[in-house]
Amino acid sequence: MDANYLKVNVYDALTEAISAMVVDVPDDKIEYIGKYLLTFVDRKQLLKSKEKHRNQIEKELNNEIQSQTIQSSKQSIVKAEEEAQASRLPKFLDSLKSLSVSKQSAMDRTVSFISEFFNIPGVYIAIKKVQKGETDIETLNYYSSCPGQEFVVGKQLVNQSIDADSDPVLRSGVSFEAFKVPVIEEEERDEDEEESLTSKSKPIPKPEPLVIDNVMRDQRCKFFGIPKLGYYVAIPFSYQSIEHESGYVVKGNDDENLNEESNSVVDNNNDNNTNEANEEQELNEEKPVAKDATPAVVYVSNKVTQEFIIGVDTIGKYRVIKSNEIESVKLIGGRMIEVFEHLESKLLEKQQDFYSKYPNISKQVSDLLTTLVTEEANALSALIPAEPIVNENESNEPNEESEPIEPPVELESHKPFLESQAIVNVWNKVFTNDAVVEAIGLLDDHALPLTTHVLNLLHVIGLLLGFNNKDLLDVCSNVSWSVFKQKLIPTLATRISDYNILSEGALPKENTIKHIKSLIEKNNLLDISAVPNNLPVFQLLAKWLEKASVGRENAITYIKESKNRDIEKQIN
Repeated sequence: MDANYLKVNVYDALTEAISAMVVDVPDDKIEYIGKYLLTFVDRKQLLKSKEKHRNQIEKELNNEIQSQTIQSSKQSIVKAEEEAQASRLPKFLDSLKSLSVSKQSAMDRTVSFISEFFNIPGVYIAIKKVQKGETDIETLNYYSSCPGQEFVVGKQLVNQSIDADSDPVLRSGVSFEAFKVPVIEEEERDEDEEESLTSKSKPIPKPEPLVIDNVMRDQRCKFFGIPKLGYYVAIPFSYQSIEHESGYVVKGNDDENLNEESNSVVDNNNDNNTNEANEEQELNEEKPVAKDATPAVVYVSNKVTQEFIIGVDTIGKYRVIKSNEIESVKLIGGRMIEVFEHLESKLLEKQQDFYSKYPNISKQVSDLLTTLVTEEANALSALIPAEPIVNENESNEPNEESEPIEPPVELESHKPFLESQAIVNVWNKVFTNDAVVEAIGLLDDHALPLTTHVLNLLHVIGLLLGFNNKDLLDVCSNVSWSVFKQKLIPTLATRISDYNILSEGALPKENTIKHIKSLIEKNNLLDISAVPNNLPVFQLLAKWLEKASVGRENAITYIKESKNRDIEKQIN
């Protein structure tokens, strides 16, 4: 027990003292061991303190290394994110052309990217259009918006033209200001300076982005949603476009009105090279052209300026839109214009292909128009009742025993109704003709917009055939060739051939014959001269509309008189 006690309590100290004594070999061994034991505790405490300090330093060092590793990792992540963010814009610009199958898809991709990339809550695109009339009306039509701003799509902003000295109309819209070219005041210069400047061409001023730093404070700003504090920028763009009703027309004597960069195309479906064309010209010079030869129709592309804005705002989530962000949006808008021009080049190719296929079928439709007058006359003559056959053996004297028979009273509207019905049936039948059906089907390949007159004609025909008005208009309530190609043209021939002027309740309530006739008169839709000569199928449609609208009106009158007569009979 005592030995164990000594081993636990003093063994280490005595072992260490004796070991040190053996190494040092002092003269007085007992004194050496005593002194060594006296300093043993201090040495142990010092060693423990040093060990503790060393451990603390190692711990701090490990913590520092770990912290630096984490910081370096974070920096690497941030750098990678910054590099990825920086590469997103070039990648988007490079991919926009290949991923956009239409202008609408290009606009939708653009507004979504700008909103997400710059963290801007409101981004939209509005196209400037002019409604022709006694006084032209400029409108901004909102066709695309980023997610969360869908309520803007379909809105129209009318340009409230006011005098410079007049007060602006409150909350009528300010975006048209973005299209104005800034006025640059000329500074007074000496004669020498003027001579030196005349040799240098002055840069043409261009519209600049419109910046509104507080939309609540600027009383011109119009809100399509709930008014809130925000920052607004309207960035204007313009390009030369062929996507309009005169974008690809027959070359005539007034070609000086066409764009100088117009692209002439001969519609003879001939892809011969220049040498072959020259050889053909030499042959033509040697051999005179026959008098009855029909010259090839030449079409030219005609570009006009198309303007639009990309609008960005932080309404409801106020922050300043920085100048570098505006410059980036201008860069994106410029790339979108390149996509538009690429898509229009495809449209032009499709339009050229359309005119190469259409002339033959077009002539067949024109020939049909000349035969319909005769067919109308034949249909009307078939309505004339034959004279009653009188039996000579029978006496013409009335039989006193028989009761007198009163002839039926014919309604005044009956004859006009029967005549209209016969005429409409003649015109309906035309739309089962193979040439007419093919001509209407080929219209799907007509890539560029048709004239406003033709679009209004198709719109009213659609109403008469029972379409809802909203189904025939685009999101901004404008007549649109692309909408007609999608919803009206595919079934047009079938619907017309099946049309019945007596179909009660076939039309939506808002498509009254009175409303349809007012649209016909307002837009002068029965004027055949306003229809393009190279598309006679629309002349056919205009004549059908004339016959069908009159027939429908006569049918309604006849139905009303018939019902009134039945009521009178019941009363009597």
